[in-house]
Amino acid sequence: MWTGVGCKMGDWLIAIDIDTLAPDLAEKARAAALKILGNAPRRVERAPKLLMLYRITEPLPYEPVEFRGADGKTERVEVLTDGRQAVFGGIHPATLLPYRWPAALIVWRFIELWSCQTLKGRRADFLATQCPARMTGAMKRPRGP
Repeated sequence: MWTGVGCKMGDWLIAIDIDTLAPDLAEKARAAALKILGNAPRRVERAPKLLMLYRITEPLPYEPVEFRGADGKTERVEVLTDGRQAVFGGIHPATLLPYRWPAALIVWRFIELWSCQTLKGRRADFLATQCPARMTGAMKRPRGP
């Protein structure tokens, strides 16, 4: 087991965690995030899984969406906040390869700052695009934190 580096999400930074191995579903989620929330630094782990970072002015609630992929496996897209952790570096336990940031984070020192009111509406728009009517499978919002 390797040690990784993580960052707590929620106070000033959130992450869109696209946690699906289905390339078509991952691309739809990525495209929706880019269209609705804008460009962002991306961390690649086990492609096509992806993590995208966005700055915020105040905390937002955690928001997961679960759905069934074409193979029947549970897939998930999450807005990581509320103290949840995003892994920034280390070795992925399944692939045994390092997490990658295709563009250096230093390039993103001016990540767009979203006001909470703006982001709340856009977050809802983004999560609505993850609906199974637009993707494969049945949507389920997990209960609890």
